[in-house]
Amino acid sequence: MKNQEKNAETGLLRQKAEEQYKKKTEKRSAKLSETEILKLIHELEVHQIELELQNEELQLAKSAQEDAFEKYVELYDFAPSGYVTISNSGVIEKINLTGSNMLGTDRSLLINKRFDLFISSETKQTFDSFFDKIFKSGLKKTCEVTLSKNDKITLYVELTGNASEDGKNCQVIINDLTVHKRAEEALVKAKELAETSDHLKSAFLTNMSHELRTPLNSIIGFSGILLHGAAGALSLEQRKQISMILNSGRHLLSLISDLLDMSKIESGQMVVNYELFNIQNLIEDIIVTQGPLAMTKEITIKFEKIPGQGEIVSDRQWIYQALMNLLSNAIKFSDKGSIIIDFYQTYQWVKIEIIDSGIGIREEDFAEIFHPFAQVDNSITRPHHGTGLGLSITKRLIELLDGTIAVKSELGHGSTFIITLPVNESKKGKYVIETTNR
Repeated sequence: MKNQEKNAETGLLRQKAEEQYKKKTEKRSAKLSETEILKLIHELEVHQIELELQNEELQLAKSAQEDAFEKYVELYDFAPSGYVTISNSGVIEKINLTGSNMLGTDRSLLINKRFDLFISSETKQTFDSFFDKIFKSGLKKTCEVTLSKNDKITLYVELTGNASEDGKNCQVIINDLTVHKRAEEALVKAKELAETSDHLKSAFLTNMSHELRTPLNSIIGFSGILLHGAAGALSLEQRKQISMILNSGRHLLSLISDLLDMSKIESGQMVVNYELFNIQNLIEDIIVTQGPLAMTKEITIKFEKIPGQGEIVSDRQWIYQALMNLLSNAIKFSDKGSIIIDFYQTYQWVKIEIIDSGIGIREEDFAEIFHPFAQVDNSITRPHHGTGLGLSITKRLIELLDGTIAVKSELGHGSTFIITLPVNESKKGKYVIETTNR
């Protein structure tokens, strides 16, 4: 627009000069006055200055245009992404320096070469499909391929392409994904290594637990026989010492059993045996088992059986273990008082609440208590000992049975653990469940 205005001004100047020349010719016999001569000289000088200014503006505009072009070229060539123009026949028409570096070839040697020559054979089909869709759909398309040189993969890249309006070529942006992909591969390898180590740990714990259980059962069994006087009368001190052996053996066996159960869960697969049974009868069996321990601490266990309810289809042994863990914990963390077991049933679910009057749990520790080996009180002087696996095992078993476990508690005012399980009336038989991804 500016150039057009300048051309118009130049045309007017020429027209005016021609008119002046014509007048001069017509009056060549007549002499111009001094005033007219000075006026004409003034006009010519003004027009000369205008031409000089116009020339300066043109030079400045040209210089600015050259600077802008240099900046564009610099931005284009050294952009973080590769930019390449590819004809609809697959030939490289234009490419920036970043792109040529990605392809590992000098830019001057890339022009008029086929772009797909730099795509690895493993991803060649992906690129062909991507390139075909760019021109057929007229939309922006993206794909991930690997670049190669001498049959060796050099880069993992993402290609984003868009065809020109006339369909003669397309603009493709190349983004380097190599660092990201290498990190992903490293994470996968680390995960595989961790899983292998975890399986080895579980196998070791399983084998060692079996090896330790046999002598421990003998220690517990013979200690019980001695306490019952089968080998003769015992003095008060002897009974005291043998009782300590028996209690320590039972405690150690409980710890080993927890480790064995956790190693089974973490081993990768577990077999669920779905069978029909009455969960209220199961609760009564657990109360009978835990009753003597509750009596020694002057704790009353209250449970009212609801007639005609309690039949579910699930794994009896798993639920027995989960409820046993919860009830033994309620007794362990309570001194005197009572433990109430409430039972509710709907058409689809059964809910069991175990309410104790024990020491309670801080709200901020609710999530922590279900983690393996977690102990809310980790001090060596804490009065309640254990592996910290009981609640973690219970949670995993309940969740593997498609149930849920929750806790309500207040420090110093007891705790309530709520288990909800599906009735599963139509489910029967044994199933293998994957446990590592849960």
